[in-house]
Amino acid sequence: MSEYDNNLKGALWKHEQRHDKDMVLSGDCEIDGQKYFVNVFRNTSTHERSPAFDLKLKSKDSQIVAKKEQKSENIGTKFDEDIPF
Repeated sequence: MSEYDNNLKGALWKHEQRHDKDMVLSGDCEIDGQKYFVNVFRNTSTHERSPAFDLKLKSKDSQIVAKKEQKSENIGTKFDEDIPF
């Protein structure tokens, strides 16, 4: 059985959260084996040649690395605190 190739493919869903009114779609995609979050924003520019939507891609791997760094920072601060007794 062959493995499904998801390279250069992705999916988007309606973004229902109210805190970011300009974001209309969110999802993910894969480019050259690297996985990304995809956010689509409604462009608010009134210029006649401006695009209707803007895209933002963020690596999923960078989020994993940031979480690991945050955990390691939290571990170090526990030992540096003064003991109250």
